[in-house]
Amino acid sequence: MGITRKQDEFPDALELAPEVEEQVQEIMDHYYSLRGWILETGLPSKEKLSEPGLEEEAEEFDSGGPYEDWAGVPRPATMPKWGS
Repeated sequence: MGITRKQDEFPDALELAPEVEEQVQEIMDHYYSLRGWILETGLPSKEKLSEPGLEEEAEEFDSGGPYEDWAGVPRPATMPKWGS
């Protein structure tokens, strides 16, 4: 899983069926909603960032960060097979 919605994906090695992928997206929508995050981006909404204790994070997001250029966790060229 990543920092943004675009990066929240399972490794290709799992080969999810399309109907399972659709269910995963629905679950992610529900999760993001519960957290107060924006469904399209997976980032906290302005309302969420205005909550007490999140002032520093709100400033960071207003300045374009902290994850603006994060490409995600590096992945190996080939994934090891389970049980090997």
